[in-house]
Amino acid sequence: MNRRVAENVVEKADSGSPKIVEMFIYGVFAVLIIIALFAGFYSLAFMMFMGALAIFLVSKPLDETKPVAPVDVITKLLLLDDDGEVLKEWHISERTSLLIGRSYKNSQVDIDLSDQLYAVLVSQEHAVLNLADENWYIEDVSKHNGVGVRRRTSTEIVKIRSDRPYKLVFGDVIFIGKIKILVN
Repeated sequence: MNRRVAENVVEKADSGSPKIVEMFIYGVFAVLIIIALFAGFYSLAFMMFMGALAIFLVSKPLDETKPVAPVDVITKLLLLDDDGEVLKEWHISERTSLLIGRSYKNSQVDIDLSDQLYAVLVSQEHAVLNLADENWYIEDVSKHNGVGVRRRTSTEIVKIRSDRPYKLVFGDVIFIGKIKILVN
């Protein structure tokens, strides 16, 4: 047997040994706890259970902990057509506030919807997006036309109130009239 194969065999044997030893120790604790319970030594059984739990917790290395799933971070807005195809895209990761509406002679908005088919339903200053505590919020600032939001997991469109910011999450769709903007 060459040296490389011998090292692999030793590694495989060593990696399984601690698991077998742990299982044996837990088995011994389980048998002792059952005997103590049947004999009426409840406090002894409880102490053995706590000892087994302590061994279990101490024997787990910190690097075996599962990583926390990354939260979907909102970095862009996508203008969608009726078929869900992307028409425009706005990168917002470097921004803290955005005005959605229609640009007009002397007033410019960050998300300009004036060239859209249903632009007549969009106010010059229709909605504001604000970043606060790493979360994006949308506020309806239009007087006449509303703003709706549909969650990724829902089919219902919620009309947001004009007096309260509405928290956006990754995958939401913003509705301004018949215009759809995907939060991505």
